[in-house]
Amino acid sequence: MRLPYRLLASLLLCLPTVLASAAPAPAQATIDELVNNIRARRAAVERGDVAAWKGYVADDSIWTDASAERGTKAEVLEALPAQVGSVHVVEAPEVRLAGNVAVVSYIDVERAEHNGKEVEIRQSILETHVRRAGRWLLLAQSETRIAPPVVDPPAVHVAPAVLDAYVGTYRWNDHQTLSVYRDGERLMFKAEHGEPADEVFAENETTFFSKGQRWRQIFVRGADGRVDLSIYRDNGVDAEMPRVK
Repeated sequence: MRLPYRLLASLLLCLPTVLASAAPAPAQATIDELVNNIRARRAAVERGDVAAWKGYVADDSIWTDASAERGTKAEVLEALPAQVGSVHVVEAPEVRLAGNVAVVSYIDVERAEHNGKEVEIRQSILETHVRRAGRWLLLAQSETRIAPPVVDPPAVHVAPAVLDAYVGTYRWNDHQTLSVYRDGERLMFKAEHGEPADEVFAENETTFFSKGQRWRQIFVRGADGRVDLSIYRDNGVDAEMPRVK
């Protein structure tokens, strides 16, 4: 029996959706193999087993550390002895597959002893693995250091008259300004195009911070005693913001 044309057409239209919904997630066996390889490679570093480590890494691999320095397999090998004895724990691995290429994201928790104290370093790792000759090899790795939680300094009281000297508008760039104003005894920051107003707190009379943030905003007086400049400091980098109003 032949299907009516309209019914056949509707079935054909539905077929891609059915196939897409039935597309399998990465096979658990493949995920387990990749994650187990990473753990075995890390364990090889801990015990200084260079031969085992090399077996998980492609000869043409490229490495980018947390300082954005790039290296080759040979260069990483030279640095391995310094890591012997440290303990690595792989946390929260996630895997994405695309044919013979796999991308793995995870948290590496490294614990080592330094001057009698245990030091813990947490890094977010992104790796690319390629399947060659029937096995997965690490082709690229990138590290991002996870900073420890921010500990806010104690806030100090600053006289309202001093806060008034900071009130004004400061230019971040040609398209963005920062408005500083008082709300009672609170000092507030408001970006022209951005997040809602934020209360800031005084680390000292000229330096202010937002709770849970690492950046600092520093107000600078000119030769005439008037505040004509603010400096935004983050991660050791200063950006000058001249007062425009």
